[in-house]
Amino acid sequence: MEFDMILDQEWILASDLLGVGGLPSSLAGLHKRAKNEGWEKRSVTTPGIRGRAFAYRLSDLPAHVVSIITGSAEIKHQPPKKNGGNSELLELIDTLSQEEQELVIYTLRRKGVEKLLEFCNQENQELIALTGIRRLAALSLNNLSDQKVREIFEGDETKDHHFNLTHKEAKA
Repeated sequence: MEFDMILDQEWILASDLLGVGGLPSSLAGLHKRAKNEGWEKRSVTTPGIRGRAFAYRLSDLPAHVVSIITGSAEIKHQPPKKNGGNSELLELIDTLSQEEQELVIYTLRRKGVEKLLEFCNQENQELIALTGIRRLAALSLNNLSDQKVREIFEGDETKDHHFNLTHKEAKA
């Protein structure tokens, strides 16, 4: 990945940080994490872009993100460690804010690894990725009876949208 704008070798545009090394993939999510972790930011103007853009100080970012951005450490295809993924998992958890760490630990204690594996399921990832009106529609379907949901989808099938409700089963 090439980073478009490293300013003065000390600042990087927020848009260049999206999704890097596990950082949030939306600007709103990135700004929230930056605020929670106290990253210094400054407003910058970029040619061809209207409005404000923000850049964050490289030294405030997590070390593994800086390594990816600067290319100072090889991250790809590290050999597996003797203790499996334990240390990698701990490193990932260390990159989270204190509040996020507490939430992850609470969830694992309360719900266990079973819920984590459910979260990793492809269909659940697709649901989580929904945004805007699609997300609201999916959430509102949860409050309806099975019969009402079937009526909605049967009505929609007449408009060349074909849903096979018997193929996929909803899991509670």
